[in-house]
Amino acid sequence: MSGFGNKDALNQLPDALKALLDVERHDLNDLRSFQTPNPNPPFDERYLPINCDAVSLPCYLIERKHFFTYSAPRTPPACDTFAGERVVFPVHPAEEGHYSRFITNVHVIDGVQFGLRLWAVPTSSTRTMLVWPDGNGRSAYFVKTSLFSNIFGNRRITRRKIAHSIGLSSLVFDSKQTLPAGLSFFHETHGVVPRAMPDAGVIFRAVPTELKKGEIRLLPLFSFLNAKHGRMSLFQKMLLGNPCNAVNFFEQCLCREFARIWLSLALGHGLLIECHAQNLLLEVTPDGATPLPRFWYRDFEGLAVDWELRRALSLQGPKMPYGEDNTYATLGYPHFQSAWCKWKISLYQYLHFVLHALDRVVDESQALEARRAGASCMRITRVFSRQLRRLVGEEYGLAERDDYDIYEQPSRFIRFLMHVRRDVMRAGRTATLLAPRHCQCAHQPQSKR
Repeated sequence: MSGFGNKDALNQLPDALKALLDVERHDLNDLRSFQTPNPNPPFDERYLPINCDAVSLPCYLIERKHFFTYSAPRTPPACDTFAGERVVFPVHPAEEGHYSRFITNVHVIDGVQFGLRLWAVPTSSTRTMLVWPDGNGRSAYFVKTSLFSNIFGNRRITRRKIAHSIGLSSLVFDSKQTLPAGLSFFHETHGVVPRAMPDAGVIFRAVPTELKKGEIRLLPLFSFLNAKHGRMSLFQKMLLGNPCNAVNFFEQCLCREFARIWLSLALGHGLLIECHAQNLLLEVTPDGATPLPRFWYRDFEGLAVDWELRRALSLQGPKMPYGEDNTYATLGYPHFQSAWCKWKISLYQYLHFVLHALDRVVDESQALEARRAGASCMRITRVFSRQLRRLVGEEYGLAERDDYDIYEQPSRFIRFLMHVRRDVMRAGRTATLLAPRHCQCAHQPQSKR
């Protein structure tokens, strides 16, 4: 299926946002592999990203007293959420019926009657939509909605999840001057949830100004991995063009540079990002053909924090403005609150869903002879492992004796990192990781290993 909705409305968006949406909708992973068979309640599949163009987004103006509202005070808002004493409350068009009782019981004004007509296009996550006022694509923002259908599992946004996301986005925003260079964030600036429906809220996420202005272009990492609907993945195109330079670039950028970023976040700031191929995006040149060594992260619901480490480093602690002591209880079960589990999940997601997937692209592409041509003599996961261990040794003075692939033995490496973490906490300080080097590897000859 394709073409449901208004395709012409997409032309209101800046070129960089249209290019991002094209990838979000057509180069994503096979959604059916993640879908729940026979979901209850059912989901209208016309609203899946690959099927849907721009659609009118149901939006209501409702008195503020009917909502819990959350905002990051120092973060520029993604959009205007309030109209006087009313909240601008959008709902996913496939789920509008589930709000009917709430809408009936409160005094609402339809957004269209108020002169507010919104267009929306689903991104790769389906529940998160790019939204903009009719005729004003440069004011676009993201809205993360609640799905009542369990087609992709539990996709409802509870009051706690909103508080968690907005609180951590605020913490990261306040810390941006000290966070590692080479990584930026899509900040989640505010969220609202009906008091009568505390598991049916929405979160508003800002679109970077540079992206709206066309100063940068971004691609989710899954676009480098997936060949769908007759389209080659970007990694395949790069390999076909120049296998040695392409593999060398990814070894340097996705291995060396990201190892530096991840280690700095984890040991220097106690921040463990959910770094799979949907949440991480990479900057590319304006023509979209060449990746650049700068990452962007989205979705603060998946961000975990090592609060014990942050306290030892005298860094900003958790903000509890909402009186809920479980606001930052990631994933909602006790085992995940251990630092060991947070660290392992964050690292393994990157190793499995990004680097191992890249290895599969090389292995499974019959037209590509990159490895046999000598473009790479080892797995990308092993290259990353060596870079990460090297950084730990250089910056913290601790090294492992054996050379092994962390992807194959993640628990072993996390146990080692726990020793490093212990020493960092005892010292009450952290090493300053080396400043990022701009990756020029796509233009440099491959060195022998």
